[in-house]
Amino acid sequence: LLVTVLSIPFLGEHVGPRRWAAVGAGMIGMLVVVRPGAEGFEPAAFYGIASALCWSAALILTRKMTATDPSSTTVLWSSWIGWGLLTLALPLGFAWPTPKQWIMLVGLGVLASLGQWMTILSFRYAQASLLMPFIYVQLVWVAIGVAEQMQQVMDPFQGREGKQLQKELNSLMRQMPKEGLEPPPSLPK
Repeated sequence: LLVTVLSIPFLGEHVGPRRWAAVGAGMIGMLVVVRPGAEGFEPAAFYGIASALCWSAALILTRKMTATDPSSTTVLWSSWIGWGLLTLALPLGFAWPTPKQWIMLVGLGVLASLGQWMTILSFRYAQASLLMPFIYVQLVWVAIGVAEQMQQVMDPFQGREGKQLQKELNSLMRQMPKEGLEPPPSLPK
């Protein structure tokens, strides 16, 4: 939702009613998974809010950068800056990873870099407000992954409703016009 809202003043994008409906469906799906208020408010929720704000700003900047920089440059700079900033935090609580953790860290790095590169490529050819509903579908997969990896069982409401929301969102996205799928004017078609 933040990227869709920010794409209007910062990117000059038009957000039509179908995109707002898709974002709304995604937000409802997020609320189904997160279930705010079900367990009471936790101060740690502010980390999630801060993360959403930072990620939204990063996506807006990524969309702006696609007009001037190659995807590889954007991935390289975002990786180096993230690495540099996080390296400064090492003295605050570093613990040497085990061999298994090293394997997982390398896998995480590879998958995160590939995901970032694909995000950058998608922003090169489509408007931010068009891509955002697809980001919300990730929440369904994250909830399933958490249930699998952490042996946490989702209640039937979350599982059934989450799948239904994903179906409705996919249906809505298929009905949307193909607007916003052209490269920005500064890029070759």
